[in-house]
Amino acid sequence: MRWRTLLIAASTSALAACGQVASAPSDFASPSATQTTTAAVPAPVMKAVARARFDGQIEGPVEWISTTTQRAAAIDHTGPAEPDVPIYAVQIRGRFTLDTVPRPSGAQSPHGTVLVVFIPTGNSDQGGSGLTLTESTVDLSLYGTVHTFAPS
Repeated sequence: MRWRTLLIAASTSALAACGQVASAPSDFASPSATQTTTAAVPAPVMKAVARARFDGQIEGPVEWISTTTQRAAAIDHTGPAEPDVPIYAVQIRGRFTLDTVPRPSGAQSPHGTVLVVFIPTGNSDQGGSGLTLTESTVDLSLYGTVHTFAPS
């Protein structure tokens, strides 16, 4: 499992300069009941969905929140992020295989059913991008207001 974390971290080009993070069961739950659908979907969120289609098949609605890197650090368990950058966290359910990530010779491509992508809200050199690929959904309502939409 450690090599999977390191390999996905090395695949920053796989999803617009994204890295892999580890998951912890305490933060994983079913989707929030406090979802809204009124917000316009930001362009970076749509780009993450388009990229996810390249890496697999999307099943069900997409959830996203507007948050910060320090709040999102609780999602990916990386600890406090410095500096605190505004980001979107986008949760996409489906079947995903990251074939473009480097991995040890003979190792399988990382795969999972839940892809959470972290994207800076603006053009920032201060970081904030990353991803986690797991088998369990994250309760994004713990970190911000959840918005949903059905990808077309």
